[in-house]
Amino acid sequence: MEIPSQVLSRRVPCPACSQVPLLFVSCSSCNSTFAWCGEEDHAIGIYDGIDLRELGLGDTPEWAREGCPVCKAESMGYSTREQVEGLGFSAADIYPKAGS
Repeated sequence: MEIPSQVLSRRVPCPACSQVPLLFVSCSSCNSTFAWCGEEDHAIGIYDGIDLRELGLGDTPEWAREGCPVCKAESMGYSTREQVEGLGFSAADIYPKAGS
């Protein structure tokens, strides 16, 4: 999975692969935000504020092809800074920093 340089991620490694930071991916239809592993190319969990609830989807990215796991809309994309900060994450929790 090729990841654009300005995609927002957490400053902690993915709990599944321990290789890369978790990416923020959101659904524009229902505003759900997910933790995405860029190394393994699958969702790890859904954010409830800054808390992460595991989805238990294993190693398959099928849900991404089928749409959002919450509302099933095909409107998934990388999260904006406003979406991520709206969950309660501070600038110190997010990479890249604003203005980078």
